[in-house]
Amino acid sequence: MTCTSCGGTGQKMVTVNHVGNDGTPYQGLEMQTCPSCGGTGQK
Repeated sequence: MTCTSCGGTGQKMVTVNHVGNDGTPYQGLEMQTCPSCGGTGQK
């Protein structure tokens, strides 16, 4: 069955801090594996 955490996708959007080439910090979005249900989105 589909695991309900992280929307059942096994992935979640997280905000990651980056530093640009000119040294300016900025935030970006990245997909990360959701740790629940083994990161598969299924159980």
